[in-house]
Amino acid sequence: LKTSRNHLSFGADALEESVSALDSKLAQDRKRAQFSMFTNNDFHLGNTILASGIRITKIHNNKAFVNYKVGSRVLLDEISWRTNLTTGFKAPSLYNLYATFGGDPNLKVEKAKTLSTSLSHDNKILGKTTFSLFKSQYRNYIDYDLETSTYSNISSASIKGYDFSWQKSWPSFFKTVISYTYLNTQNRQTTKYLRLRAKNSVKAKLHYYLSDSLNLGTVYRYIGERDDTSSVSPAYNLFDFILNYQNITVSLKNVFDHDYQELAGFQAFGRNFVVGYRYSL
Repeated sequence: LKTSRNHLSFGADALEESVSALDSKLAQDRKRAQFSMFTNNDFHLGNTILASGIRITKIHNNKAFVNYKVGSRVLLDEISWRTNLTTGFKAPSLYNLYATFGGDPNLKVEKAKTLSTSLSHDNKILGKTTFSLFKSQYRNYIDYDLETSTYSNISSASIKGYDFSWQKSWPSFFKTVISYTYLNTQNRQTTKYLRLRAKNSVKAKLHYYLSDSLNLGTVYRYIGERDDTSSVSPAYNLFDFILNYQNITVSLKNVFDHDYQELAGFQAFGRNFVVGYRYSL
């Protein structure tokens, strides 16, 4: 529903998750249904947009979860300033709950509240530059406890940091996107850093558009050191190659077959490729 100042939208979605025991190391096949209803509203007041929204989600064998968002966006020529307060949740996956090794059927739903603000400058010559600050507070944060070899809840945790990004479209159909993220995390039960959260990460993308339906891209990723229970997982660098043609995407990942570990002691994929197809009703 749209007027000169107000833009109201609403909808619903349904999701069913199923896992085969043979494929997932679960003791038996599992299934779970989820249904959500949501509404969002944008109110335009001069150069300011006030945004709000609410989402109600019911998961099988769980109570209904209500989450909200409130925020604002101020537009001043080439500069925009956003501020948002949001809540959210993450239900334990079927594997988290029922895996033969490490599953815990008593896991609680993880809940989060995030406050963020960002300042952007968008210029045709200089490109778009954005600087963001954010802080998230978690209750019942879901993590894997290597000492007990089970998934468990951390009663209280926090993640805060900042993000810098720059993107620009060049003549001859080139587009560049570069971003850097810094994280400062804490397990408030132990006052230690959260496992497997890199303090520093960098991502850079270069796309070349041969036509409206065909483009080629190269992606570089740097993931810094991550604290683990009894060790530190080393930093690593990866390069990927992407081809997009109409609704088909072909990705060649880890092009240089770099030897790395996302989890200490568990070897990640070497060079591999993925083919995807997008279909819209």
